[in-house]
Amino acid sequence: MRTLQLHFPDDALATLHTVLKQTKDPRVFRRAQAVHEVVKGTRLHTGSDTRAFPSSTLSTWAHHFAQAGAPGPVGRPRSGRPPTVTCALDMQLNRLVEQEPLPHSFLILSGVTTHSPRRTVGTGTAAGGIAPGGELPMPPNRCSMRRLLLRICAVSCLANVLFFALMLLVQPHPATILARIMFHASGAVVLQPHLARNDCVVLQMLLNPASSRLKRALAPAVYYREDWRHPCDVLRDMVEQGLKPDTVTSGTIVGEGYARYWHGYNVVTALALRVMEVQHFRRLLLACVGLALGLLALATAHGGARTRRTGLMIAVTAATLWAVPRFAREFTFGPGDTFLIAALAVIPAWPRITVRLETLVLFGSTYGATVVFFEMLTGQLPIAFAWLGALTLAAARDEHQPAGMAAAVSVGAALGAFCLSAVLTVLIKQCLAVILAEPQAAAAFLGHLQMYSGLPTSEGSSASLMAPFVRMLQETRVLTAGYAAAGYGLMAATAIGWMAAAGMAWRQRRNVNGQDRAILLALSLVPVGWVLLLPTHTLLHAWFMVRIMIIPIALVPVALWWPKTPDHVRQTGVSLAHAG
Repeated sequence: MRTLQLHFPDDALATLHTVLKQTKDPRVFRRAQAVHEVVKGTRLHTGSDTRAFPSSTLSTWAHHFAQAGAPGPVGRPRSGRPPTVTCALDMQLNRLVEQEPLPHSFLILSGVTTHSPRRTVGTGTAAGGIAPGGELPMPPNRCSMRRLLLRICAVSCLANVLFFALMLLVQPHPATILARIMFHASGAVVLQPHLARNDCVVLQMLLNPASSRLKRALAPAVYYREDWRHPCDVLRDMVEQGLKPDTVTSGTIVGEGYARYWHGYNVVTALALRVMEVQHFRRLLLACVGLALGLLALATAHGGARTRRTGLMIAVTAATLWAVPRFAREFTFGPGDTFLIAALAVIPAWPRITVRLETLVLFGSTYGATVVFFEMLTGQLPIAFAWLGALTLAAARDEHQPAGMAAAVSVGAALGAFCLSAVLTVLIKQCLAVILAEPQAAAAFLGHLQMYSGLPTSEGSSASLMAPFVRMLQETRVLTAGYAAAGYGLMAATAIGWMAAAGMAWRQRRNVNGQDRAILLALSLVPVGWVLLLPTHTLLHAWFMVRIMIIPIALVPVALWWPKTPDHVRQTGVSLAHAG
């Protein structure tokens, strides 16, 4: 059969590209794809075989487009009962229609097929865009996006229900807590308040009386002197002198219901102090962080080249340059660090989740909510965000298959679910605190948020926005066992490596390797975004927020030595017209 002889306008291809970008109807999209092949000069029988349509149907669509232009592929009103296909079924049917028939012995599992080198389903490209090899992918389905958002919200709500139940059920025994503190009174908790300031806050939340279980769970009481600077002094007076801070009315001690965070570490600390002394619990936390790092290294050791390099680099740099011996012993760092690392090991241990959108979104939302549960604005949130993105990219690239999602889409889905779930968790916590325990919780939360996100002040005047960056640079000695010169050298080497990797990404910007390096370099800049978001908080707490610099320290080497993508994988967008 010869090529269909029709007269098409000069702008026919441009018109079809506009239809492909704007339409949300999969049926119209498929018609426009088929007509696009005909307009390009493809023979009618070749186009019908490629698209699995009868030649007569394709001829009809081509004639409609030649006569009516853009409205041609839309079709005409039909008589009869309107379709009642649900969103979920519509998505599955569209996906199956777009796929070529698979060879015998191939299986289709959950809508994602096993490897088939002749087929490319463009779920990994932008809506209406054209894949590198000319493939015109299906546009994202509104129903699927809406369903994914509902799943994220449902997971976040269920996670917060679990968090609330844990906070209510695991209540501390004040007498036991006091006995543990008194036994440990000669240790770091009381005599070194600067190093264990947050530990003093946690112990106060467990020890101080509360009017109800709800109050202790959602807004535990904390007392301090001089604007949050000496909570350990109050704890010392409570232990050594029997001070009851809730009865002091002289104004020297100020208290509040500490409702800004979930305080998930309170659950872990309360359970541990029932059965062990404070110093033993500290050692246990350090051991747990070490085991989590070992688990991550072990899980990545048997993965693909990118997963192995990314996971091992994260594990090695965290073990050596994350100040683990100093911070892992503290109550507000140890539980969160352990979960952050151990949960990341799920990705290399089960890399298939990175090419299954629904599963990846569930993992990302659960991970984001739980990180917030253990977070006290101590830097774990940006670290988890960046490392989640890096490991998702590596595993998705190693698990590449033509019918799966593109690696960049996997990264975006995981990080989007992580962020949305984290925000929802914060909002749910504040709503529960306002309704059930502390009416002023929202005002206190917003006040601190405004202060932390504002420009730093110095002696009554606004300081430079560079002040938190300079302070972070000065505190890099924390990462290098107290050696300031080593800290400066580490940051200089990281900056040079970043620029070298950026040059490599620019030179390779038109292929997969350059795009992957660009994603990793963007993730390595998460600390910059965090400081710009909360500059005052970073300046005030630079001595522990410097730990977020582990992000570029770990990811820049990964970007520099990112494995080269084989040519047969690089050509991810093979056109269906050439597949036949």
